[in-house]
Amino acid sequence: MKLRLIAVDMDGTLLNGKNEIASNTIEVLQRMIDRGVYVIPSTGRCPGVLPKDLFRLKGLSYAVAENGALVWNLKEQKAVWRIGLPATVVKEAIEMTDRCRSCSEVFADGLAYSDSRVREWAGRPWHDENFIRYFQENHQWVDHLSEQTELLSRAEKVNLYFERGEDGREAKAYFGRNPSLSALTSVGQNVEITMAHADKGSSLARLMEHLGIRREEAVAFGDQENDLGMLKTAGIGVAMGNAVDAVKLAADAVTLTNDEQGVACFLKKIEKWF
Repeated sequence: MKLRLIAVDMDGTLLNGKNEIASNTIEVLQRMIDRGVYVIPSTGRCPGVLPKDLFRLKGLSYAVAENGALVWNLKEQKAVWRIGLPATVVKEAIEMTDRCRSCSEVFADGLAYSDSRVREWAGRPWHDENFIRYFQENHQWVDHLSEQTELLSRAEKVNLYFERGEDGREAKAYFGRNPSLSALTSVGQNVEITMAHADKGSSLARLMEHLGIRREEAVAFGDQENDLGMLKTAGIGVAMGNAVDAVKLAADAVTLTNDEQGVACFLKKIEKWF
C-alpha cells in the first residue's frame, strides 16, 4: 500500500524545544511531498500563527487547524470549512481569564486576536521564551476583546492561558461539563475550547475522504490529548517519545522525541514499506 498522507502535529511534535523544525526533518518531508504525498500540518494553532519554519516546505496544500475547527487551503489562503463557537461561550471564556489576570486569544478567519491589555502580561520575562515569541508574532491586538461582538461571532476557537494550575483545571472542568464543547490541554495550563464535534480526527477523516485517501494510506504523529482522534483516524498513529502517557498508550508506535527528530526518524524507517 502506498503512503499518500502524513498528518503531523506542530508543537511538541514537528517543532523541537526551540520551536524550530530541524533541516533533516524538512528534507525528509520535502522528499515525501515531491513523491506526491500530502503533508498535512494538524495543529491547535490558527493559520496566522503557523511557525515560519513550516513554509520552508514547498508544495503544502492543506492544514487541519485549531484542533479541527478549521480546515485551511494553504495555497489559496482561505477556509475549506469551519466550525464556529457561540459568541456567548467565547465571551464567557475571555472574561474568565480577565478575572484571573491571565490571558486569552481568539481564533477567527485564520487569524489570532488578543486583548491589548494582555500584551504586557504575555511578555513577562518569567514566561517561557517560546511563549513570549508566540504572542509577539502575528497576533492582532484589539481593545476590550470581550466586547467585540462581531469578532466573537466569527470565532472557531478560544485559548485560555493561566499562571496558576488550579485556575486552568477549574476552567477545563467548567467548560468540559458542557457536552456541546471540547475543552482540552496541549501545553502547560492552557485550555483550548472548540465545539465538541470539532477535533483533529474528524476533520482529518473528512479531508482524507475529500482527497480520496484511505485510512491505511495515512500516518499521523502527535504528542498531546488533542492529537488522539487524529492518531486513531490514520492507519498508523505514532506517538512522540515526549508524548503524554495517554497518547503513547493509544498509538500504534512510539518514535523518538521532538528534540530527536522523531518524525523524520520514523518516516525513514517506513519509507521502504510503501
